Amino acid sequence: MADAVRLDFDTLPTLGSGYRRALFSRKRGLRAGDTLGRFEASIPAVTLDASRMAAYREVCGFAPGAGVPLTYPHILAAPLHLAVLTCPQFPVPAMGIIHARNTIVQHKPLAAGDSLAIQVVVDGQRDVRNGFEFDVVTKASLAGELAWESVTVVFVRRKAPAGAPKAAHEKPADPAPMAETKPWPIADDTGRRYAKVSGDYNPIHLWPITAKLLGGFPRPICHGMWSLAHCVGELEGRAPWPIARLEVEFKRPVLMPTKAIFGSTPAADGGFLYDLRDKDGRKQYLAGTWTAK
Repeated sequence: MADAVRLDFDTLPTLGSGYRRALFSRKRGLRAGDTLGRFEASIPAVTLDASRMAAYREVCGFAPGAGVPLTYPHILAAPLHLAVLTCPQFPVPAMGIIHARNTIVQHKPLAAGDSLAIQVVVDGQRDVRNGFEFDVVTKASLAGELAWESVTVVFVRRKAPAGAPKAAHEKPADPAPMAETKPWPIADDTGRRYAKVSGDYNPIHLWPITAKLLGGFPRPICHGMWSLAHCVGELEGRAPWPIARLEVEFKRPVLMPTKAIFGSTPAADGGFLYDLRDKDGRKQYLAGTWTAK
């Protein structure tokens, strides 16, 4: 087995440099029979900055407050994610991978000024229909104790091997109605505003021309983590927090601008089911749960 690839940082790399590597690098991809090795990235200290969190809360639809949003540590770890995905030894091209699911677990309260040690690990892949998946595991520790962690599931399309059976096509059932719904107009500049607070300037989220050229989309698409954060902002104060577990499945991209519908249903354990749908309420953009840990 090959040795793990380790990337150790004293300061966070920029997402901009990562996207330049993603755009211009040429990688062969992971072929049938190949195994994705172990990759690690870490930084010993990242401070939770109060002013940056305030800007994040505003853009993502949180009420003003001093708390650390459940989704916020993800943007601190994002430069490490991209550093792994774009390092020369990583065989999978970063452009074109699909953010499929996320699980976030917060183990202890966080506050502005806290300093987090962050580690990111990718180790192996698993075959699924039409491609393969791998997990980007992030752990954030406070004073030597695990405080926050996430698993980001990434999907990569790959041609099925010759002779592989085709999956039966089933039309998905209409999603169940939610107890509460709220209209969500999403402006065409949402991607650019989120990029300013997150540093995530992926071109498919910014302008129609770059979304078309690099992603094949007719209009820019929302950052998945903005959509998720906005859902968290709607439920913050009602759902379990700060010790909590958040799960989400991203089902289809959200083209901007659009009129969407946010929905939620209280669960028996004090948590919530939630989703984001199109204006007709039939197609889900994402769906998930927020529960006590």
